[in-house]
Amino acid sequence: MPHRIKLMWDYGCWPLWQHDGQIYANIDPASLALSPPTLARLQAWAAIPDAKLAEVEYPPDMKWSADEQRAFETEGRDIWRTLQRELGRDYHVVYHSTAEGRILSPEDETVA
Repeated sequence: MPHRIKLMWDYGCWPLWQHDGQIYANIDPASLALSPPTLARLQAWAAIPDAKLAEVEYPPDMKWSADEQRAFETEGRDIWRTLQRELGRDYHVVYHSTAEGRILSPEDETVA
């Protein structure tokens, strides 16, 4: 059975999560067999909302323009595809789409 990983930004955390049913654990991306460019992209992607969060006291008050939201979602989906490709068949990678408000799995979209 493949390892299950979710790509999802969360406040002050790494954007990767182990999940098996109801058990979730934050994963340090450097602990996985990912290329340096992918690790850098993950860090940069997660830093975008973290920077916005620094500007407000209450996280739901973060403001996103339509262009910012679209760019964040596009990069997230691209990183998702890259993760699936780099981690291979031993991993099942899903993506938490904030734009769609749901979890996307490889069956929802070609990630190869």
